[in-house]
Amino acid sequence: TAYSLTGEEQQFYYNEYCFFLEKDGSGRWLISDLEKVKREAVSFNSELSPFSKQVFCSVYEIISLDELVNILNNLESIREIEELPCGVHMRVTYYEDNFNHGVSFFTGIIADLVINGDEFVVIAREHAVLREFHELLTNTGDLPVISRGEYKVNLLTAYSYMEGQYVNFEDVLLDKENEDVSEDGVLRLVTARYLIKDVHQVRQRIESLKTIEVEIPGEYRVYYRLDEKSAEPGFFVEYIMGPNWVTLSTFGDQDMAVARKEFEDGIYECLEFDGMEIREGGLFNVLTSQVKKYYPDLESTLKEVYLNKWYYSRLATLQGMSPCEACQTEEGTRLLWTMFKKIREKEKKKYFRKGKSTINSINLREYMRILERKKEEKH
Repeated sequence: TAYSLTGEEQQFYYNEYCFFLEKDGSGRWLISDLEKVKREAVSFNSELSPFSKQVFCSVYEIISLDELVNILNNLESIREIEELPCGVHMRVTYYEDNFNHGVSFFTGIIADLVINGDEFVVIAREHAVLREFHELLTNTGDLPVISRGEYKVNLLTAYSYMEGQYVNFEDVLLDKENEDVSEDGVLRLVTARYLIKDVHQVRQRIESLKTIEVEIPGEYRVYYRLDEKSAEPGFFVEYIMGPNWVTLSTFGDQDMAVARKEFEDGIYECLEFDGMEIREGGLFNVLTSQVKKYYPDLESTLKEVYLNKWYYSRLATLQGMSPCEACQTEEGTRLLWTMFKKIREKEKKKYFRKGKSTINSINLREYMRILERKKEEKH
C-alpha cells in the first residue's frame, strides 16, 4: 500500500493506493495493478497538511552585504530560487539515493535563505540547521550580520515571507497575530503598497487588467478586477492609484502572490515596493458618501462580487471547506451556523461601538441570503 498528498485548486487531497510488486524475467521489481482505493479532502489545519508543519527561522540584520555574500558563495549546493523586490531567495539542498523513508514536501531541502533589504533570514525544518548557520556566520573576523532573534512559524507563513510579500520579518509576526481577523468567516483584505516612478506606465498596466473603474474627483482612482476563472463574477483584486503611489488588495496571501506577479510584469522598474498590511476597513471603506453619490450602484456591485468570492472560498473556520461545500453536509451546516453566530456577535459590537449608520460591510442576513439563493438555483 502507499499514500500521496496532492494539491488541486487550493485544496489538499489524501489518496490511498493498493498495488502489487512483481519480478520480471531479469529480476527487476515492477509495480502492477495500481488502484486508488481512497480519496478525501485534507483541511489546511490537518496534521497531514504540509502547510500545518512548523519551521524555525533565524533573523539577522545585515552589517556587510559583501561579506555575507562571500560566505554564502562558499556553500555547496546553494542555488537562487527567485529575485525579490529588495533581495533574493536562495535554497541549500542535498540529494539522497535512499528514498525508503518516502518523498515529502521537504525532501532534499536543508534551508531557505532570504536576503530582504537590510535583513537576512535562515528558514529550516530542523533547529540544528539554524545553529550550524549561526556558527558559520559568526566564526569570522568582521561579523557580516547581527542576530535579531529566532522564531517558529508555520510553513505557509514562512513561504509568504520567502515570496517577498513583507518588507521585514516582524511584519510576518504581526500578520500571524492577526490571524483571528478571519475567525468569524469574514474574508481578510491584504494590501500591498508601492511608490510609483513612472505614473503613465503603471496606469497603462492597470488599465489593461481592470474590469471596473471608479474615479474619485480630485483624490485617486479605484479599479477592480474580477476573477475570470470563477463560476460567477467574484472579487479578485482592487487597485487604488494616487498621484505617486498605488495599492493592491486581495483576500489572502495566495491571491496576492498572483496579483502582484501579474501587476509587476513588464513594469517592475517603475515601482518601489513599500510593504504589506491588513486593511482593517476591508473592501467597503472606499464607500464614502461622495463615492456613493457619484456611483450609486457600486455598493451593491461590491457586495455581489464579495459574496461570490466568499461562497467559493475555503475557510479555516469551516475546516477547509467553502460555504458552498459546507451547506451540503450536516457537519458543514453545523460549522456554518457556528460561524454565523460569530458574525452576529461581531455585528453587535460594531453597532454599539460605532452606530448603525457608520457600518459599511456585509451583514449576517446577506450571508444567509446568498446561501438560500444558491440552494434554490441548484434545485
